[in-house]
Amino acid sequence: MSIGPYTPAPFAQPIVNPAVGSIGAPALPYLSNSQYLFAPTAVDAAHLVPGGSPPQQAQALADTLRRASAWADNICFGTDPATKGASLAASLAVQSGQVRIRQGLLRLVCDYKPVLEVVGIDIGFDPSNTTSVGAATAAMARIGRRSITVPLAGSAVSRSGDSPLLPPTAGMASSVYAVWSYVSGYPHTELVASIAAGATTATVAATDGAGGLWGVYPASGAFPGTQLTVADGASTESVYVQAIAPGAATCVLTTSPFASAHTLAAPPDFLAVSAVPPDVTQAAISLTTMLIKTRGARALVMPSLGGVPQASRQAFAQAGALEDWDIAAKLLAPYRVHSKGVL
Repeated sequence: MSIGPYTPAPFAQPIVNPAVGSIGAPALPYLSNSQYLFAPTAVDAAHLVPGGSPPQQAQALADTLRRASAWADNICFGTDPATKGASLAASLAVQSGQVRIRQGLLRLVCDYKPVLEVVGIDIGFDPSNTTSVGAATAAMARIGRRSITVPLAGSAVSRSGDSPLLPPTAGMASSVYAVWSYVSGYPHTELVASIAAGATTATVAATDGAGGLWGVYPASGAFPGTQLTVADGASTESVYVQAIAPGAATCVLTTSPFASAHTLAAPPDFLAVSAVPPDVTQAAISLTTMLIKTRGARALVMPSLGGVPQASRQAFAQAGALEDWDIAAKLLAPYRVHSKGVL
């Protein structure tokens, strides 16, 4: 007779974590090959592969930049594969949990920051019975840097046009099951067509899965539109988004006029169109430099919680890379989420 571990009887319909399947940011490094080569790092990035051809060297640098960017995300957010992938680049996240109502307010703490927009909020007494809070209640939601506060006391739970989510007699300290989705991070994409000087349109890669861009908003009233920077060496410049025309894998932005022409680079290089803060880009540069300096010295072990392992510090110091790690950690400190396990 075969004896195996106990396995519960499967449900007819599995219960799926709402966070699984969130739309993550594209696998685009926070800086391009050209940006790194343009930075004053004093390292040789043209001979990463011994005896390799120029295309191989370029691909090796692109892969290193991608690893360094992922490392920057892990320093800020830790590893959380159940959600959107923990990225500083603007993307959609979905969270769920049992949340208490205090003083008539539902406070939803988000795993990522900054929160740019709230996409939806459903609440109920259990996961099988949730309803949207409705437009009228959602209009009164307050967005903090890392939290969403929704009024649910008294008449707020049964406003005209909304579904009655909770009875008006619900206790002021009741708890509800909540599922909420939001966009967080900084817009970050790439140019997919060259731009002529004086042009007022730019075609970029879509990031929201529907031909648009997460975290990019057109001009409205006194708001001039999201400011995006095209990283192109000495021709680097910023423009304001006036309108967005969704496509399939790309979208067309109407912008303020470009002062310079921008010509696409040969892959794996690219021209970043981004609102990622400069200190995040500099942190990615430092982490890339660290990875390059330590290649071949010994196996590179990712830092554990609390910093670089003692066993690796000597090798890093000998390669002059420990200072690069310290610089990156200090630059990324304001972006860390301290309630989660992070590097």
